[in-house]
Amino acid sequence: MAKGPEGEVPAHGTFSAPPTPRVMDGGVDAGKPEEPPLPPNLAHPFRHQGAYRAGDRILLNGTTILSPGNHILVEVTPVSFGPTRKSDPVAVSGSAGVVAVLAGERGLPNTWSYLIDTRGWEPDEYLVKVQGIEVPLSTASFRFTLLP
Repeated sequence: MAKGPEGEVPAHGTFSAPPTPRVMDGGVDAGKPEEPPLPPNLAHPFRHQGAYRAGDRILLNGTTILSPGNHILVEVTPVSFGPTRKSDPVAVSGSAGVVAVLAGERGLPNTWSYLIDTRGWEPDEYLVKVQGIEVPLSTASFRFTLLP
């Protein structure tokens, strides 16, 4: 996990794979790079501050100094989430789960991963919070945008 905004994280994060080739679509957003669609059984690698489309599957993953078998809580919530009036319609999107740290192969750092499926999610900016459970001071946070 990478160093969070408060500077309390003693872990290192790798939250993306090599960049996916970008395609220029020539439509309304001409000149704006757009990710090519992936087959439904594949997931987009996570990029901090990246933009995805509602319905995409996104693979959050990283390396950590936490020991294998430790657990990590991953929370994905919309930035706009907050108190509302009871009469206001509420559409809440997000995900949370606990994943185990796996041993790195052949001396490489230990790893973790968490897959999110954004089908049915509302377009918004989302906050990803990652926190160790057995070592709660091990935290990081990142953002991404979900487009319609």
